[in-house]
Amino acid sequence: MKVKKIKCSVCQKECFSGKRGMCEYHYNLKLKEKDKEKKQLKREKKKALITEKKLDTIFSKLVRVIYDPYCKACGKEIQFNSSHNAHLVSRTVRCVRWDLRNCYNTCPSCNLYDQLHVIYLAKKQEQFYNIKIEDWIILTKQNLCKISSTERERLYNIFNVYYEKAFKLNFSSYKQEESFKLISEIIEQTKLIN
Repeated sequence: MKVKKIKCSVCQKECFSGKRGMCEYHYNLKLKEKDKEKKQLKREKKKALITEKKLDTIFSKLVRVIYDPYCKACGKEIQFNSSHNAHLVSRTVRCVRWDLRNCYNTCPSCNLYDQLHVIYLAKKQEQFYNIKIEDWIILTKQNLCKISSTERERLYNIFNVYYEKAFKLNFSSYKQEESFKLISEIIEQTKLIN
């Protein structure tokens, strides 16, 4: 096979490579640039994607700010930064993972070390939403939910908007009636089981 001498289109030096009209050095440089661009696009796509972790984060903030600043298990006053988002039914059950009827703010000691806090949360659920724990468990077992990326994005946007509203409401002066109105609006828009 005969190799032709060509002039590199970038540096104008004569070479034997001929890869897309460039010398070996500039051809490899061009490949590296393309790889960089692909990686950058991949990173930007990943940033834009709403993951379960991002959804969990905004939902946890919403739960901690929308309910009154008292632990729903032991009743002691808690600060926003030190409170936890406790789930009545495990987070592994996707249908109620991001349902306000299933989550309440608690102090870290109740959520992490007191297994009885779930009983208190069940009582609060019955008090707030008139749902008995037995009915709630049956509902969660009857429904299987797979959350698509578009559904995650929709939930994220709703939670983000209401988090900002609740945050302003909470720090201007906590008003329970307005908070319950926000909670019911969120539940209507986001519930995956009835």
